[in-house]
Amino acid sequence: MKKLTTALVCAGLCLLAVPAHAGAERNETGNELLAKCTSESYFNSGVCTGYVLGTLDMLSWWQVSEKKCFFDITSGVTVGQITDVVVKGLKANPETRDRLAMTLVSDYVMTAWPCKGDLTAGGVE
Repeated sequence: MKKLTTALVCAGLCLLAVPAHAGAERNETGNELLAKCTSESYFNSGVCTGYVLGTLDMLSWWQVSEKKCFFDITSGVTVGQITDVVVKGLKANPETRDRLAMTLVSDYVMTAWPCKGDLTAGGVE
């Protein structure tokens, strides 16, 4: 039993040393995000949607932590609509697609849904 426990602990420690994703050290560009968003693959489409939602989560956290309004997406706006705005922006601006996808997503969302209020005044939830 002691040998099995030791083996499992060693295996677990070895797994901790392996990166979760081979490309984790680099960032997604607009070109790569557009390829995923326009892919026929359900997996890539899901990765695109997840990336957009993850960026929105980061921006939402930033709004709250900085007490500043960066965007104001009204209720009723769907994830599909938000993704469509991002894809439209990526397609319309090929000269900027080499930039970080996170920055581009942020720019397109903030342009499409600008702030209508102030966080401190209760204008954004």
